[in-house]
Amino acid sequence: MIKAVIFDMDGVLSDSEPLFRESINKILVEEGAQISEQEYKQLIGSTFEHAWQVLIERFNLKKPASHYMQIYDGVVEDTLGAKARPASGVYELMAELDKRKLPKGLASASKRIWINALLRAIKLENSFNVIVAGDEVKKGKPEPEIYITAAHKLGFEPKECVVIEDSPTGILSASRSGAKVVAVRTPYTAGLDISKANVIIDSLANFDYRVLD
Repeated sequence: MIKAVIFDMDGVLSDSEPLFRESINKILVEEGAQISEQEYKQLIGSTFEHAWQVLIERFNLKKPASHYMQIYDGVVEDTLGAKARPASGVYELMAELDKRKLPKGLASASKRIWINALLRAIKLENSFNVIVAGDEVKKGKPEPEIYITAAHKLGFEPKECVVIEDSPTGILSASRSGAKVVAVRTPYTAGLDISKANVIIDSLANFDYRVLD
C-alpha cells in the first residue's frame, strides 16, 4: 500500500526547465555563446556542477566551473522567483493528497535556495512534509540516494512511496530506490525515454489515482 508521495520539482511542480536554460544563456551571452533547447535537453536531470563542466568543454569557456556556478546561483534564484508558474493540476493534486492524508515529500536536484524561490513563487512553500535538495546529498540523480533519503525522512521505505518525475535521469533514480514511478510528459522531455516509469501521464491534471492503491 502506498503511504506517501514524493515529487520532483522542475518539470513537475512547474515547467521551470526553460527558466534554467534562460539563466544559463544570461551567463553564456557574456562569453559570446548560447545553448540551444536541444543541447539543454541533454543536461536535464544531471547535477548543475556536471552541466557547467559540459558547457565549459562545449563552448571552450576560460574560467572554472566554480566561477560560473557562483553567478548562476543568483541568476537562477532571481529568475525562478520572478517567472515560475504552477503546473496544470498541481493544486488539485495537492488537495486530493491532503484529503487522503498522504504525506508529501519533495526531492529535487535543485539547490535549496532555488527550491525555496520556486515554491514561494507558486505558493507551495508550506505544502511538503519533507524537502531534500540536490546539494544535501552526496550522490545526485540518477543515483537513488535522494529518493531513499526523502522516503526515510517521511518515515517510510521507498517501496511504500510513489514518485512523480519527468526526466529519464530522475525516473532512473526513483526506480533504483524501489519506489513506484509516475512520469509526467513535458515539452522539455518530449522525445526523451521515460519508458522506465510505471505510469506515464500527460499532466498532473490527469493523475491516475489508482497508482496510490
